[in-house]
Amino acid sequence: MDREVFLSLLALDSYNRGYGANLGRLEEEGGIGAATIRPFEPDEQDGWEAAGFYGIAYNWSGETIISYRGTNFEFDSALSFINSPLYNDVFGGWTLGGGFSPTSQGSLAIEFYKAVCNQKW
Repeated sequence: MDREVFLSLLALDSYNRGYGANLGRLEEEGGIGAATIRPFEPDEQDGWEAAGFYGIAYNWSGETIISYRGTNFEFDSALSFINSPLYNDVFGGWTLGGGFSPTSQGSLAIEFYKAVCNQKW
């Protein structure tokens, strides 16, 4: 399979695992195709859902691939905006694009990256 196509599939796969999974509601173990999922450490995902963050790492042919979820536009009405994933994205992640990096999602992404780099699996 073409490398870019498979990497795209891994990016999409992150939306089907963990909390708030869209279509597949797949387990956070096993793999997809020839890629295996990196096991999560105990308590590693603490605070992720509250911040609207999710990431998953794969090993594919000796290469580590990290997939982060993007923005979700799900809310029922303006009244439920504060409890919606959109609220978490606006205040926890969107400011990254403007150069303001100390956000909850940005900090969790850095922590996850460091954990993946430091773990032998």
